[in-house]
Amino acid sequence: MSVRTLIEHGQKVQHKINQQKHASSKDCMKLADKTNKETHMQKRRKLSHSLEDAMIEAIHLSVGKFTYMNMMWLRHPEQLTDLSLAADYDPMKCFNSLDGKLQGQLRELQQAVTSKFHEVFTNILFWKEFKSQMQQQHSNSITHIRHTVGASIFDCKPSELDTATARMKFKEDIRFIEEADGTTRYKSLCPILYKDYEGHHEKRKIFLNRSLFQIYTALVCGSIAVTRKTDASGRPTLEDIWGLKSTGITPGAIAACAIYHFYHHAENTTVRAMASVVDQENTDALDEIGVDSGAEDSETSTNGSQKPDMKSGNELQKMITSHPQALVNQTQIRMVQL
Repeated sequence: MSVRTLIEHGQKVQHKINQQKHASSKDCMKLADKTNKETHMQKRRKLSHSLEDAMIEAIHLSVGKFTYMNMMWLRHPEQLTDLSLAADYDPMKCFNSLDGKLQGQLRELQQAVTSKFHEVFTNILFWKEFKSQMQQQHSNSITHIRHTVGASIFDCKPSELDTATARMKFKEDIRFIEEADGTTRYKSLCPILYKDYEGHHEKRKIFLNRSLFQIYTALVCGSIAVTRKTDASGRPTLEDIWGLKSTGITPGAIAACAIYHFYHHAENTTVRAMASVVDQENTDALDEIGVDSGAEDSETSTNGSQKPDMKSGNELQKMITSHPQALVNQTQIRMVQL
């Protein structure tokens, strides 16, 4: 047998091994999705014995929009049972303290959940069910993006999103860092958050990456809005059901899309909210988010050339200016292995 024949034979064997690994990885993901769904259903059955069906339905109707448009995680939901609205609440200072964060969270929840169920906020089972359904919403969203529109949004092959090894090609985009001692971390600000990233933080470009808007479009308008395929179902989109054309995108939605964007490129496959820990090297950049200077507000640059159209960017910049810490808090996440 010649050397060339041996090489060809080896390549065929390696190709077969790679196919088997790919198939095994897909089977594992399907099993994980099924297990998560079954676990969620078991928890819901237990809670259903203590909560009225109407209340569970109200939570179900509220959770989707709240998770996409407001926040992906509840902060200390157990403390919401005894919390009442404070008369001196200042929304511009809500991120300065835990009390302020809880007050802001409670107000958003009261807007999301129909008023007839506000009195049930004192029931811890209500918050357990709300949190459980938020987790299910995360799983549904991640699965939808990964399997349906991920390749179109990130301009890659589906196989490049399937495994941790394949996703390592995106490590620069998410600022994945491995220290000398083997520990790993992610920087809070990374290229995937910016439009036309040029190697450094630019307050006029952060949270304007095109992929973030494609993720938002996929979530609220359906995958066909991204893939351009024909939809024969005739079902209304979440954008229509929730009336988002009149309200528009929110800071919470931008943060959620940033997290989903980050997740699909990360080495590990579990997303969790972590404590608010910011690398010192990022502190100055985070403080700059959404702060506009007079010179940069001008429509014409210093050399007399016209600036590009920033209509959508300006709209988002207003939100980021009003709620910069909301976006920072939401997007300070870490990927951890279960």
